[in-house]
Amino acid sequence: MISRRWFHPNISGIEAEKLLLTRGIHGSFLARPSKSNPGDFTLSVRRNDEVTHIKIQNTGDYYDLYGGEKFATLAELVQYYTEQEGLLRERNSNTIELRFPLNCQDPTSERWYHGHLTGKEAEKLLTDKAKPGSFLVRSSQSKPGDFVLSVLTNEDKADTGDRKPRVTHIMIRYQLDGKYDVGGGERFDTLADLVEHYKKNPMVEKSGVVVHLKQPFNATRIIAANIENRVKELNKMADQSEKAKQGFWEEFEMLQQQECKFLYPRKEGQQAENKAKNRYKNILPCKNSESGTILKVGNILSLSE
Repeated sequence: MISRRWFHPNISGIEAEKLLLTRGIHGSFLARPSKSNPGDFTLSVRRNDEVTHIKIQNTGDYYDLYGGEKFATLAELVQYYTEQEGLLRERNSNTIELRFPLNCQDPTSERWYHGHLTGKEAEKLLTDKAKPGSFLVRSSQSKPGDFVLSVLTNEDKADTGDRKPRVTHIMIRYQLDGKYDVGGGERFDTLADLVEHYKKNPMVEKSGVVVHLKQPFNATRIIAANIENRVKELNKMADQSEKAKQGFWEEFEMLQQQECKFLYPRKEGQQAENKAKNRYKNILPCKNSESGTILKVGNILSLSE
């Protein structure tokens, strides 16, 4: 699956042409909201030194090119025409190639923004690794250009009165005037402003469950185009009352605090014949000298986890 960062939520046709002609090459493409027909979308493709704009219809039930195959999401449509070469043609029968997605920068450098994460992926992350009150923001899969606030909450079990974790998803709408809202109430200039507001003013679901935003569930992977903004964000003080603790150190400590599991005791690596093999204190030799079996080492962490 190609990256969905080809979606540019707030550019015009003229701006799309400028981007493709200055940053793209033949076959570069992007998708954007239609300015002439709100709710629909446009696929802009560079062909040599020109840009072709293809209208995408959004009926509310499916996406299509005003005929042909129908798709449940915009991402499925783009993937289909990217993989099926020769299906997109101009009226003169010339082929239109979707070869190189022209990526858009994330709308915010805040660490709680996870970009193109699916709802199921968000639920797995929050239920497996977070605690109640943890939240993240991601791009909407069903409504490109909008966003979703996913929050781990507690839900009462009717029969026992116990509480179990549940993930609540709240749609964040991006309006044509550049404002963000959750379908009513106040409107905000940025995603960060919206999140800060609801951290101080909890939302209430129709069921009566109060949704508290207590702590962000931060992403630790980014695209290369956003490295500079992410470094600036990590260099901010994590807590004004604890000036020595900055974003980089906070992420490092989070990795260090994860439970470390070994299938064999460390004393094997301290044997005289094995010490030379160990560059670090917690690395075991490749083989157990007693059993001769290959060791399996768990919890090798990377910044993408």
